[in-house]
Amino acid sequence: MISLLLVHPYGNSIGPISPANGSTGGSAAAAGSLVKKLGGILLGYVFILELDFLKGREKLDAPVYTLLSSQLKDSKPLGRP
Repeated sequence: MISLLLVHPYGNSIGPISPANGSTGGSAAAAGSLVKKLGGILLGYVFILELDFLKGREKLDAPVYTLLSSQLKDSKPLGRP
C-alpha cells in the first residue's frame, strides 16, 4: 500500500491514494507526482466531474480529460427551488 500526506486548506490527512481524497487539484497533482517518483509515466488525469470554479486543472502538469464540468458554484439539485 502507498500512503500520501495530503495538505488541504481545511486540514491535513495521511492515507492511501484514492480518487475521493480531494477536489481542488492538489490531491491529483500529488498522486501524479508520486507516479513519477515511482518510475511511472503520467499520461494524463481523468475525472468524471470537474468543478471549473475550483481551478484544480491549473495545478496539473499533464492533459486533463473530464466527462462533465460545471461552472456553477451554488448549483441546486434538479427539481429543487
